[in-house]
Amino acid sequence: MNIPLPNHKEKFSSEEISELAKESQQRKTSLKIAEFPSLESVKPTEGKRSAWRTRLIDAERGFTIGLRADSTLIIHLFSGVIIVTTAVVLGISLIEWTILILSLTAVLAAEISQHILKTIWDQLGHHFEKSLEKTLRLSTAAVFVVITGATLNIGLLFGRHLWQMFR
Repeated sequence: MNIPLPNHKEKFSSEEISELAKESQQRKTSLKIAEFPSLESVKPTEGKRSAWRTRLIDAERGFTIGLRADSTLIIHLFSGVIIVTTAVVLGISLIEWTILILSLTAVLAAEISQHILKTIWDQLGHHFEKSLEKTLRLSTAAVFVVITGATLNIGLLFGRHLWQMFR
């Protein structure tokens, strides 16, 4: 199957080239005007985002970075989903929900703080003395303490409800 190709050796006069260029430019301009709104209608009224919106965007991006960089955060989120589902099934009270949510958020905050220190140490650690490497161990210990406390809180909450169910 032979498809005829255009003859590229054909020569155009300078007038024809300038006329084709003008037509092409007009087509591009008419498409831009027809398809896209004006920039004034897209811009926010003040020209920049409000402070609270910027903080929310930064928080979302930081959380995304944490999820992509460290698998332990994903494990804690998965465990949190299982814990919240169990709490719904057990029908815990408002005070127990408060304790549960505080425990889960403390674990996530501790893990994110640990990731911050790891990142700083990876980027700048070679500028510091080796004795400052203890900071990573201390942050790991802090995460362990928070996880242990949260596990005990949640275990006591669920244990009491399970004890009442099977008593």
